[in-house]
Amino acid sequence: MKNKLITADIKKLVQSGCKSEDDLKKFELSTFNVFKIGNASVKFRKGSVPELHIDESFTTEYAKMWRNDIGGVLMKELRKEDPELYEVKTNTFRALLKKISESELEQFKEKGFDHVTVGDNVYTIIKAVNNKKVYADKTDDYEIDHPEDDEIKKAIREEVEEEEEIEESNSYALF
Repeated sequence: MKNKLITADIKKLVQSGCKSEDDLKKFELSTFNVFKIGNASVKFRKGSVPELHIDESFTTEYAKMWRNDIGGVLMKELRKEDPELYEVKTNTFRALLKKISESELEQFKEKGFDHVTVGDNVYTIIKAVNNKKVYADKTDDYEIDHPEDDEIKKAIREEVEEEEEIEESNSYALF
């Protein structure tokens, strides 16, 4: 089961593109930005708080995972006056990173976030996309079991069993 959006492969890829501080550039937020994190879109307008736009697959369980993962990190960072967001670009990919302060580092490690170290600084990977995509494109999602799916499957199974019992009946109607 996948409960993180950033995988070990993504971490290796991003680390390979971050050889020195010169590889990282401060990510300048434009007047309007959209970031797709899993099944949610985070919309940012300069001068206002970030907005979260969700679809029907954003269940309570999904929301907990999203908030405890990079979705929550991005929302918190975008609420700051000067977000510590950086970008690394190579010929094949680009990645959005959050610079982690000394006070945040232990907490981020406890939560199991994937980091890359560049020089003396540590960064958490928010999103990585190939060069032909933008951060607003959907790239990955969690693999979670939805309890409501199990309930629906059980109800369908019971309905099918009832129909089979009816078909086996020896009653016939004559008209």
